Amino acid sequence: MKSVVVLLILSSCIGINEAVEDSLVFVYTIFRHGDRTPETNNLYPTSQYYNESFFMPYGFGQLTNKGKLTAFKVGQELRERYKGFLDETYNIKLIDARSSDFNRTKASLQVMLAGLFPPTEELVWLEGMNWQPIATTYVERTSDKELFCFGCPAWDPNYDDFQYSAQGRALLKGNENIFEYITNKTGKTYRQVLDVYFLYFGFAILESLNETLPEWSKSVYPEKMANMLGIHYDYMTSTPILRQMAAGYLLKEILEDIDDKISDKFPVKKMSIICGHENNIAALLRVLDINEGYNSLPPYGGYILFELHRKDSQYGIKIFYQNYKTAEPKLMKLPECQEFCPLEKFKQIVEKDIPVSDEVCRPKSAASGNLPLQSIIIFVVSSIVIFNSSTFIEFGK
Repeated sequence: MKSVVVLLILSSCIGINEAVEDSLVFVYTIFRHGDRTPETNNLYPTSQYYNESFFMPYGFGQLTNKGKLTAFKVGQELRERYKGFLDETYNIKLIDARSSDFNRTKASLQVMLAGLFPPTEELVWLEGMNWQPIATTYVERTSDKELFCFGCPAWDPNYDDFQYSAQGRALLKGNENIFEYITNKTGKTYRQVLDVYFLYFGFAILESLNETLPEWSKSVYPEKMANMLGIHYDYMTSTPILRQMAAGYLLKEILEDIDDKISDKFPVKKMSIICGHENNIAALLRVLDINEGYNSLPPYGGYILFELHRKDSQYGIKIFYQNYKTAEPKLMKLPECQEFCPLEKFKQIVEKDIPVSDEVCRPKSAASGNLPLQSIIIFVVSSIVIFNSSTFIEFGK
């Protein structure tokens, strides 16, 4: 009896975490970057804030000091969560770390890794410097199908087809007047859901910086404009091809990493880390039909954990979502599976949303090979526009 009491006391003191149970094999993490300054597409020309000097020394669309702290804390949280599983001493074979092709995600990933892997004694390279360089990668946004669906030439035409369809207009019903109202107040034309979606983030960022919003915004911000975020996420995941571009390529990469771990291709590797955007997280939650993410914006530093476990010789997935409504990441349950979802069952559930090839990313006419001259010209021009605009298009907040 005394030994039982001692064990209970020790357990409570140590704080045994379910995440470090013996069944854990591998973790795939995707988190949203830290707090940032607005992009120009989050503002409008007549705004007093439509001047980059206002946001110096950062500039437009950059990670702020507050954002650095947000990302750093993500690393600290995961270090604490996976204590006993993830080695404390950094090893280049231990993790893969990748971001999207934006300064704020690249910087967020570096700061997050500083929180996850403070140098152990043998890796301290300068006395008093509690930081070590860790290698990261990224894919140019025009080629990044996993984290930047705007880079797919097929994205815009498919998105537009749906938003102007009867079904798309039905989702917008009751919100149509917001376009004319904002256009009249700003002097800038707002015609689409995406236009209002971008402006919402501009207001949210200014509000977080304790700046004064225009008086007219009170009629539409935050509630009415927030509705447009939900509509945009609905549009993103409304058809099979949009679902595949919005989240399918990322799901495919997650499963490939998991299969590589199971096959012992990378025996030392324990974690893949991705720094992306709220759109990435929102799309994953919707495609997986996880209700927790439907009606709320994924916060700065919010993250999803795909944990691979092995129990009784069976591999399975546990999915956790951290939106900071609770202290610990919340264990999610897929509608068609248990909290511990057998890997083969999980693959069956997501199979329809995973692209079988890169043809999904191409316009139908380009993929078929029967392309009229006019369509070729439009396709080439569109590709140039995507390439040039990708330097300022914001994928989420």
